[in-house]
Amino acid sequence: MLDDKFMGRWRQVFGDSVLDFDSGQGDEARMLRAKGIRVTEFEPYPCALRPTCPTRTESAWSCVSRPGRLFPAAGISSGAGLMQDRTFHGFASTFDSHVREQLPWYELASAAMGLIARKYIPKGGKVYDLGASTGNVGRVLAPVLEARSATLTALDDCPDMIAAYAASGRAVVADMTRFAYKPFDTAVAFLALMFLAVPARRKLLARLR
Repeated sequence: MLDDKFMGRWRQVFGDSVLDFDSGQGDEARMLRAKGIRVTEFEPYPCALRPTCPTRTESAWSCVSRPGRLFPAAGISSGAGLMQDRTFHGFASTFDSHVREQLPWYELASAAMGLIARKYIPKGGKVYDLGASTGNVGRVLAPVLEARSATLTALDDCPDMIAAYAASGRAVVADMTRFAYKPFDTAVAFLALMFLAVPARRKLLARLR
């Protein structure tokens, strides 16, 4: 993907230094660094700094020993009682307010997602929401789902999130990378793929196709 021709265009537009907001597991940052780009990562969730994070993989968060730095979001600390791992366990009650505080563009991006998704939801359509959290996608798509008699299945691997789910559709505790998908018309992964390592993303997208 990042061949010399592409990177030449990249440097013309963006230069040799980038700021990576919501850097997830750091996959994109590592790919860019391998091509000589200086990357400073910003990750709002404190487990990114924890050696015990269950999804930490091969030096996924060793940015302090590489060019660039990894910054946790201001005002979030391990003592804040927000999130202890990337399953979001114990975080559901504050998730909606927290994500809007940390991502000022969240409502705008949600609205854009809704405008795009509605083009692919037919009458009687089947829709999946991958990484549903408390139901943001279901709430945004509710008018379309109702008008077109479409059904939505919301997946999240955190029981707390599913318990707090308040939106259209049926919410299921499930790992989106292992779920047994039935034929569907549209799948939405809104701010969800960044929590998967790149190989896992590719496998999931291949399954969804």
